[in-house]
Amino acid sequence: MGLSDEFTRSVSYKDVMLFAEVSGDHNPLHTNEIYARTTNYSQPIVHGAFQIAMASEFVGMYLPGLNVILSSVQAKFIAPLYYPCKVKIMGEIVSWDKAGNRGAVKIKVVDLENFNVTSEITMGVTVHASAGVEAIPSVSSKHEISSFSGKKIVLLTGATGGIGGSLVGALKHDYDVICVGRNAAGLSNLCAGSGLIPLNLSLEHDILGPIKDVLEGRYLYGVVHAAWPSVPKGGLLGMSPDIINNQIQFGCEIIVQLAKALYTLTDSSGGRLIALGSTYARIESVASIPAYSLGKSVLEDTVRLLAAELSRKRITANVIAPSFVPTGMNKTVPNQALAKVTAGVPMGRLCSEVDIAAMVKYFLSSESEFVSGQSIALTGAKR
Repeated sequence: MGLSDEFTRSVSYKDVMLFAEVSGDHNPLHTNEIYARTTNYSQPIVHGAFQIAMASEFVGMYLPGLNVILSSVQAKFIAPLYYPCKVKIMGEIVSWDKAGNRGAVKIKVVDLENFNVTSEITMGVTVHASAGVEAIPSVSSKHEISSFSGKKIVLLTGATGGIGGSLVGALKHDYDVICVGRNAAGLSNLCAGSGLIPLNLSLEHDILGPIKDVLEGRYLYGVVHAAWPSVPKGGLLGMSPDIINNQIQFGCEIIVQLAKALYTLTDSSGGRLIALGSTYARIESVASIPAYSLGKSVLEDTVRLLAAELSRKRITANVIAPSFVPTGMNKTVPNQALAKVTAGVPMGRLCSEVDIAAMVKYFLSSESEFVSGQSIALTGAKR
């Protein structure tokens, strides 16, 4: 009792489709992006049985290991697990009967994108004769490459998010858009006819490589960084360092990697780096989500500092900081709360996806070539 172990693995779009084929469970919440968007989950999620299967891998291949067989399962699913993703499977032996050669192992599945525990699974195991079994490697997803039209190429992160999805539609008429997002099926639906990169940015150490693969020798003109991992609630003093660091990572390390990629892949005519910030960073910090405010504040500073370096290749770098937008993380806010927020905006309406898209288009245009190192707040005159 008390022995513990852990391992990490990726779950790709192909993995989920293979599991659906083997299990026969083709429920559209797991396999159909269009259907899943109509639900309160907004995108497909990994089967609960898939998470049980990963827990089975833990007891059969790690702890107790090869000489046990599964005898019982109790599972509790705490949060949805979206894919593609990387998870940590953590387990501990919580009881053991030496006389009966059996026991119980408690396992947690942790989504390393936001460090949420998505399931807790307790498995009963019984010892049998040891047998040599080799683990089967998981199937990795590949980047999809489609044809480009010859327009300037813009990379958009967070393409399957609320704001990111609207930007795809707003930009693809004037630019060839490379969509980066966690959900491969969602990318295929949104970005048909362009480059698709299913990528979990917080877990990927090589952003340049996948971008080069999709470009196939073409130049990259712009990067629009709309991705964000989560909006964790609670004070900083009681928050896990991993969660805080994840927010800072998106505001610093990832935008620096994207800037390096743009600097490497743009041509002599210059380029554009645009990051979506938030008025919650500095203008109206919210006490209930301080880690988010911190990450967005770091984002503003990082882009401001990058601007001078990027200018050597005529690349501008700016932040667009929207105020409250009733989409994405705010799409479930009740009407009464929306009315209260709207009442505080002098212009009498909330910031919209159209407002954000218009500012993105401006920063991508030639008219903005002397504007760099700035953070533009979309507040409707609210101070």
